[in-house]
Amino acid sequence: MSAAASHSTVDRISEFISNFPNEQIITRRMLVLFGTDQAVDNVIYRLVHVTGELVRVSQGQYVKRSRTTPVTLMEVVTCRARAFGREIIQSAREIAFHRGIIDTPAPPNVFHTNGRTSKFRFGNEEILLKGVSPRKMALGDSFVGQTIRALWHLGKDAVNENLVGHATREFSINQRVEMGRLCSSMPGWLGKFFYSWNLLGDLKKDGARLLSSTYPEEDREERIVEEGIAGYAHAYPFLLDGNTFNPIDELLAC
Repeated sequence: MSAAASHSTVDRISEFISNFPNEQIITRRMLVLFGTDQAVDNVIYRLVHVTGELVRVSQGQYVKRSRTTPVTLMEVVTCRARAFGREIIQSAREIAFHRGIIDTPAPPNVFHTNGRTSKFRFGNEEILLKGVSPRKMALGDSFVGQTIRALWHLGKDAVNENLVGHATREFSINQRVEMGRLCSSMPGWLGKFFYSWNLLGDLKKDGARLLSSTYPEEDREERIVEEGIAGYAHAYPFLLDGNTFNPIDELLAC
């Protein structure tokens, strides 16, 4: 490479870094646009080891020395995933532990991602990005999605009616409706616990319809309670005893 071309790479990278937000991570993938791999690596080496303008925080990730806030693990993981066009979500085992579904702590620094499983280091810690199926990734990190992934992770032999009741004890009626709607995203052995929850969507609509109907006002609540109890008994045969969720209150609040 000519000296002029090399000098151009230095100038372009220097200009990019000077204009880059001070508190964000700079990745090597951002800089390879400005020259050949060798030229870019030479510039990075100089900025880290000679001038000290950059500080290496992980493989292929750097921050300006003038940065004022500490670099966090989540920042590094998120930046690395995005650099390769990937997404990350919390590991299912960690969710199960924090929700009190299991008692054994999850291994630290494990995240689920689309794509291949990979490892990298951040300081003295090893980070695992574990590839999972598109169906699990699509469930995401919503409260309902996390619950499905946690139960799915535990497996068919470990999941029973009591465990399902414990995992969903804090669900609102909207979350239960969503759970029923997502049965198609679950394996069959897990979906069987929630197939009847699809009825709750219709049940909630019926409650709203009754409230706005021409029934005498003194009969409205009674009609809603009657339909609510019947539907709830069908949809929650194993969740009735000792469950703090009151479907009738939820229906009346529609």
